[in-house]
Amino acid sequence: MPKETLSPERAHDLEKALSAPKEIVADQATARRLDELCCLMTDTCGQIEAVLQLAIGEKSEKQPAYIRTALNLSARGTKAIKMFLSEWGVLVEESKSRKNSGRSAKDSTRDPNLALILDSIQSGNFREERKSLIRG
Repeated sequence: MPKETLSPERAHDLEKALSAPKEIVADQATARRLDELCCLMTDTCGQIEAVLQLAIGEKSEKQPAYIRTALNLSARGTKAIKMFLSEWGVLVEESKSRKNSGRSAKDSTRDPNLALILDSIQSGNFREERKSLIRG
């Protein structure tokens, strides 16, 4: 069966279409909500680990309670991840739509109720930029 290959130009176009935007605009409430969800996700991961460590060390009637607690924390964390991804997906689609229509994210951020979320994950400044967004 022959393999399909993409021309370098087509591959570049496809990569560009599938890549996340460099800038995303969110209202302040959404930016705060995304921050809260990030905190909830990381907090529950840490709590799950701690509770499971207790469960491993406990060989008594308390062990099932620890495991139930870890399962409940896991469910909360999973819900937070799903909510984050849902809200983030909407922001990405809006950003792509704005870019395709020729509007800049900077045009949208003239509104004081909107925050610019830069592609800071690649730059390594995600936490600092997230803090400045929430303070904004």
